Amino acid sequence: MYIEAQKSIAAQDVALAPIKDEKKKQKQKGFTLLEVVVVMAIIAILVAATAGGLFTAKDDAKVGAAKTQLMKDFPSAITRILTINNLCTGITTAKIQDRGISSTTVFGTTWSVTGASNSGVTISYPTTITDAATLSSVASSIPTYPSDRSSNINSISASASTLTVSYRCN
Repeated sequence: MYIEAQKSIAAQDVALAPIKDEKKKQKQKGFTLLEVVVVMAIIAILVAATAGGLFTAKDDAKVGAAKTQLMKDFPSAITRILTINNLCTGITTAKIQDRGISSTTVFGTTWSVTGASNSGVTISYPTTITDAATLSSVASSIPTYPSDRSSNINSISASASTLTVSYRCN
């Protein structure tokens, strides 16, 4: 009788085994609300720690590209126009754009020729830099003639998010 009782208990355990496995599977499904909140908090902290650096790097890259455009691209286009016309007075925004310069700045704004004379061409270069000190720093970091004899820039000034650059034509 003892053996039969053990067989009966073993049969019951076998019969209940699938039910126990289903309960285990149901318990192991998904995450608790607390676990999800903790993971989201960690992700938020990581994003906050790195996002500031990413935005700064993007702005620094734009400033570097703008300096390249002002120091190399515009003087090159002006020189190419001068080799054809021998005059600065006829230089316009359209003529510079015809020499391969994009109509927009690296900041997504539109630059323009604001003056052309026998001695030079003046270009207005709007930026998205709203901090006056940063804009002044950008302007002062660009070499000008005669302190840098290789520069084609006579002068550069910064005001109201705009750089005004005067290029020499000789």
